[in-house]
Amino acid sequence: MDYLAIIRKADFVDLFKYGKLNVYLAINFDGNIKAHANDNDLFEKLTKNMNLFEYSFEYMVIHFISDNETEQIYSVSIGNVMGLYTFDEESKKEMSISFDPRIKLHVSPWSEKFKALYNNRLISQSKRGIDNLWVIFGLSETDRKRCESIITDDIISEVFDELFSYKRPTGEQSIWTYLLRYERHSFYPKNTKGYFCDYIHVACNWMAKKEMQNDVATETALYNQIKDSLATDFKSLSQIAIGSNLPPRTDKVAKCQFAVAAPLFLLMKDKFSNGFFIDSKTIDYAKTFGLECSVAVYLLGLTLGYDKTYDAYYDFIKLPIFEKQKAIIKMEFSNKNESIYQPIAEQNVNDGYKKNPIAWLLRSKGKNYSIKPAFNEDDIKSLLGEGYKVPKSLSDKARKEIELQGYEIPKSEIIKQIHKKYGDWK
Repeated sequence: MDYLAIIRKADFVDLFKYGKLNVYLAINFDGNIKAHANDNDLFEKLTKNMNLFEYSFEYMVIHFISDNETEQIYSVSIGNVMGLYTFDEESKKEMSISFDPRIKLHVSPWSEKFKALYNNRLISQSKRGIDNLWVIFGLSETDRKRCESIITDDIISEVFDELFSYKRPTGEQSIWTYLLRYERHSFYPKNTKGYFCDYIHVACNWMAKKEMQNDVATETALYNQIKDSLATDFKSLSQIAIGSNLPPRTDKVAKCQFAVAAPLFLLMKDKFSNGFFIDSKTIDYAKTFGLECSVAVYLLGLTLGYDKTYDAYYDFIKLPIFEKQKAIIKMEFSNKNESIYQPIAEQNVNDGYKKNPIAWLLRSKGKNYSIKPAFNEDDIKSLLGEGYKVPKSLSDKARKEIELQGYEIPKSEIIKQIHKKYGDWK
């Protein structure tokens, strides 16, 4: 009989190397995969038990034949593999680089379905970030349900649909959509007051039904009140915002005090942009804002997702597999340490992160592919001497390798700046 199974790329490497592989989940079909391009039932059966994946080149579909109709384990011999199918065209290109050149790869007829599956699971992973932060903050299930009624699934779907299609919000969108998609391009203060300027800007975008590119917040009376205020702490500034003429326009549709929830979310989003870490003072202070804190945490969890919250969550619940020892202190220099209970932070060091390298260098000749961090210019010079180069951009493979080494992926503009500085350096 003919079967289809999804296996990891690494499993196929083992199958090719050793000639046999045990497959534990497979579905039978008529042997003609192309005839099932629109077969939703077959696709769902094939993928329903599939693990989460980050890159499409990590997995592949194999078509094999077997007469083993009763056993739960399928012993697949390399000679019985009839076809290899990648999830999409990009993963075919990626796999072709590392596979034996004699191997013929095909693109599956379900490229769009795999893309939709990935997107849906990405949304689910993002929602799991909410679960993690809810436990860490110790928030109530009642507030969770209230937040779900405020930030509805329709709003979340709209936000992610725009992200996936590279569109910006416009028209009659929820005020929460405009907030979640907001990016600061204006020269607002880089302190607590700045987050209230951002809040004003988001409200103006929503009322204008489009994203305003100019420093629109500066044209409002509230901006001048915030700017001229002697108070610099979050609570005092929030009281100024609550007493302005904006809440009557926003709070009914937001179903909470938007003048508190929005800047609180934006502040924490900036503070924890590299990943959430447990800061008891910030957590305790944020919780004094009640429902608005819960809304801000809900948005923060959705934004950071599981990937940027699980480390703190594991520490908080004390995973049984962790060694019972004193906390290991790792340091990373950062300029994003402002506390929400102080006007300006005086700390310059965060706990919980590795020190980031100043550059990544790449060697990509065949099987000798490698990417290594450099923490100073001596490291760069040494790696250049070993045949490494400073890349102008990072491929998906390079990004994956950086994450596997436990570091944050540097932004594209940073990579370009490093290449400009060190690309021709000897």
